[in-house]
Order: sequence, then C-alpha cells, then structure tokens
Amino acid sequence: MREYDVPYTTRVAIDCGVRVGAWFAVKNQPGGPCDGCVELRRLEGMTDKAEPRVLAFDIECTKAALKFPDAKTD
Repeated sequence: MREYDVPYTTRVAIDCGVRVGAWFAVKNQPGGPCDGCVELRRLEGMTDKAEPRVLAFDIECTKAALKFPDAKTD
C-alpha cells in the first residue's frame, strides 16, 4: 500500500488525530477560514464505551433469480 492508496478522508483523520471509539467535543466555528469549519477536542477523561442503541446482524443468503427465498434451500 502506498500513501496515494489511502483515501483522503482517512488521511485527514490520521493527520488530525481523530480515532475511532474516542469521545470528542465538536464546536462550530462560524466565520472561520472556511464554510462549515469545526473545532475537534478529544475528551481524554472519557474512557467509557458507548452503549449501542441498535444491534444488527448482517447475514449473507442466496436465492434463485426472480424467486422469493425458500427456507429449505436458501
């Protein structure tokens, strides 16, 4: 993998220190250098994990073309 293979959004998150599972305070900065600028501040003291509100299972199944799934074969 080369640096140009990394998507732009992922590269920005890496450069700005935005990490999955961390808590951040987000503040809108109207009148900033760009339209829609925000300030991100990581909340170091918050180490609790968020409680999920939705739990979903992604299952893969197959069926015959133009037919409804059949529990016996699919």
